[in-house]
Amino acid sequence: MKHKTLHCLQQQIARGDEQAFEALMHETMPLLHAYAFRLLRHEQLAEEAVMDVFVKLWERRTSFGEVHNPVFYLLKAVKNTALNYLKLNSKAPLATEAELQEDYFALQITPEDTLISKEHIQQIQQALDELPPRSRQVLLLCKEYRLSYAEVAELLGISQATVNVHMTQALKKLWKTLEALHLVSS
Repeated sequence: MKHKTLHCLQQQIARGDEQAFEALMHETMPLLHAYAFRLLRHEQLAEEAVMDVFVKLWERRTSFGEVHNPVFYLLKAVKNTALNYLKLNSKAPLATEAELQEDYFALQITPEDTLISKEHIQQIQQALDELPPRSRQVLLLCKEYRLSYAEVAELLGISQATVNVHMTQALKKLWKTLEALHLVSS
């Protein structure tokens, strides 16, 4: 979702616009649900956590217009809600550290430039899939959802320097793939 569109939705939600709220839910639900499921490892709890976040957002909608980065805000709220669920619900299976390192975010390549062939897109997607899971996750959060390095670091519980390392790794690999496809020149 474009930043300008997201900003407009924020302002409309702050004024009580239910359609804007539904649009925000529609746009962010897949990301938030994937993140909640990653933490909770339980489908129903993940759905409940995300819905709780949206309920609280609607209840506090008047202040939502002042949020600097709504995607970060929602991800952080889902993380906090999921962690509270884990504390309160001992039946919820805790994710292991190895599982938390896995990436359940998928970068969706939607080509706007029709000159890039389907084969190139598949090769780029393969390069993305071959990235280490944490690097792929950091790339998604920084580039697709436009979170700052500081926001990604806080969200994932890593340092900004580590975020920078992951971004550097991911971008170098993608650049090499683009060079091999002759989509960029060295």
